[in-house]
Parts: sequence; structure tokens; C-alpha cells
Amino acid sequence: MLDAIAPGKRLGMFGLFLIVYATLTPICWHFTKNFGRHFNKAEKIKLIIFLTLWAVICELWALWYYVSFESTSGFDEAIYGVIAFTVAIDALFMTLGVQFAAKRINNHFLNRMEEKNA
Repeated sequence: MLDAIAPGKRLGMFGLFLIVYATLTPICWHFTKNFGRHFNKAEKIKLIIFLTLWAVICELWALWYYVSFESTSGFDEAIYGVIAFTVAIDALFMTLGVQFAAKRINNHFLNRMEEKNA
């Protein structure tokens, strides 16, 4: 999406931060609106697994697209390392996002609910 607005620009870590917040905000809003509380431990684990799975699927799709247009000689063994590294990094960022960002976002929506009810 950024490539359409600003060709050649990359957001790097800030882009990942934006994606995590943009993904967690509607989830937290819906959860807080329906349950009026924070996620419990089991819900956090399920959310981390779900978000990581979706990130890995999207990245594997992009990797498959890239590999389908490139010659793959000598790339066969390295692909498993790339996939493992990608899964580990995605799981780390989703865990950090759910542990810290989701708590802040839920606090924001819970405070808004309290102000509305007061």
C-alpha cells in the first residue's frame, strides 16, 4: 500500500508497529465492547497463535510468489531457514504486541466505557 503512495520507500520496524496496532485495535475494541475486560491468558495465547498463523501465511504466499519468478538453484536448503526465521520473528512480534499493545488498547477502550457510563 505504501508503494502506491510513496514508491521506493520502506517503513521497516515502524511499518511492523503500525500493522500490529492496526490489527489489534479493532480486535480489542470488539472484545472490550462485548466483554468489558482484558484478555485472559488463554485468550492471549489463542490470539498470538491466530495472528502469527495469518502473518506466516501471508509471508509464505509472498515468498512463493518471489521464488516462482526466480531461479531456485541453491536456494532449496536456505528456504527452510528463511521460513523458520520468519515464523520465529512473527511469533515474537505478535507476542509482544498482544502482551503490551493489546493491554494499552484495552485500557483505552475500558476508560472510554467508564467515562460513558459515568
